[in-house]
Amino acid sequence: MNILIVEDYIELQQAWAQGLNRRGHTAVGVSQSEEVDAKLSGFAAQIVIVDLNLPGEDGLSLSRRLRHAHPDLGIIIASARNSTLDRISGFQTGADNYLIKPIALEELYAVVESLARRLQGLRSSSADASTPSCIELDSSTLQVRGPGGTQKLTTSEYALLSGLTQAKDRALPPHEIYQLLGRQSGKKSALEAMVYRVRRKLAGAGAGEHSIRAHRLKGYQVFCQLRIV
Repeated sequence: MNILIVEDYIELQQAWAQGLNRRGHTAVGVSQSEEVDAKLSGFAAQIVIVDLNLPGEDGLSLSRRLRHAHPDLGIIIASARNSTLDRISGFQTGADNYLIKPIALEELYAVVESLARRLQGLRSSSADASTPSCIELDSSTLQVRGPGGTQKLTTSEYALLSGLTQAKDRALPPHEIYQLLGRQSGKKSALEAMVYRVRRKLAGAGAGEHSIRAHRLKGYQVFCQLRIV
């Protein structure tokens, strides 16, 4: 799992990160809440470990904000605050777990790995329920086909989908999409409108509502199971 540790005691932050990395995770740390958004823009964290006594924005506020912005994120609060009211306040922010310092590394590992299994199970169940086995992209008829039906694509829409499907990580930045379309550049609004149309057509074929998503660093990324035929 990708794990972000928000802890202002640097020695503890580093010890947790090193321990989790030795367990096969990818753990990085920041020392205050104000660094979290910038770190998340380039690091796709799946679990965040949050200290409550942080400089600036406190851990309760951060946990609440993270839960609102990232509903699928795993959140573990780690704090020396050990009263029942403190723990209740932590869970009310949307945290998945509340650990009381000092925390044995083995306990931290166990909680992280238990949460990781649960998150992976939820994501697998969600994918099984909402995503068809495969959506076909027909190169001869410029159509997408799936359990929801068949949708006709324009030449530009087909170029976008086929390019995304074959790209590394199935993602392309805008300038590469313009190249696929035979252009040097274009209006952001026009590209967003085309992505919206393609997303709606994929949904009509049965791919779900979030088959293509915007990513700050990667541009646009396709998430449905798409196969060119």
